[in-house]
Amino acid sequence: MKALIINDMQNDFIHEKGALRVERAAACVEHIKKLKLKMKKEGSPVIYVCDTHFDVDEEFEKWGCHVLEGTWGAEIIDELNPDENDYVLKKRRYSGFFATALDLLLRQLKVDEIVLTGVVTDICIQHTAADAFYRGYRTVVPKSCTDTFSEEKKEYALNFMKEYYGTEIVD
Repeated sequence: MKALIINDMQNDFIHEKGALRVERAAACVEHIKKLKLKMKKEGSPVIYVCDTHFDVDEEFEKWGCHVLEGTWGAEIIDELNPDENDYVLKKRRYSGFFATALDLLLRQLKVDEIVLTGVVTDICIQHTAADAFYRGYRTVVPKSCTDTFSEEKKEYALNFMKEYYGTEIVD
């Protein structure tokens, strides 16, 4: 079974007033929305994995304060609000698997393939793909459903995931 992972589509990353805005990411919102509808019709579960930090997080030294627990910036963007039967998990590091219940949830749902969408391609998507590979999941990344700070970084990450994790890159 396939599952759709929607990664970090939160106000601080997507909204024009976001604290760590990925300007290019707005272009993937509609593509993710359409893919979500398609996969839900096929019976696939939808899992949101959301970057969420406390005010003591050392990641702020690198990226500045962003997606602080309980703030507007940490909320999922309105255009992609979860449905009542979607799953929402919080993460504090790049990978959706690290110190979260994602692996357990996927196994309970009998998922063996994950479709990774969201931001940012060369950090959170790539690290989640690595951890999925280590756990035996097949991974797919639709190019139009993810983005990062530059086209060069996006292409590098997509090629890396394809070569080293066997990730299927689709349009």
